[in-house]
Amino acid sequence: MTIILSKDEYMTECALAEMWGVKRNTLQKWRSAGVGPKFLKRVGRIVYRKQDIAEFEQNNIFQRTTSDKR
Repeated sequence: MTIILSKDEYMTECALAEMWGVKRNTLQKWRSAGVGPKFLKRVGRIVYRKQDIAEFEQNNIFQRTTSDKR
């Protein structure tokens, strides 16, 4: 299955790192660990679909830092 995205539908690794204020290396580590947003490899380049970034952010909204579920 081929996914065709226009430039306004995805972000580069550099753009996402800048937007989130993290280093590219952090995104690379997340990809290896499988903990970051979904990504695509396009001709050897990593890109992130904006819809996957939004989904990842939505799934990582918390009200407290502890895991205590009272």
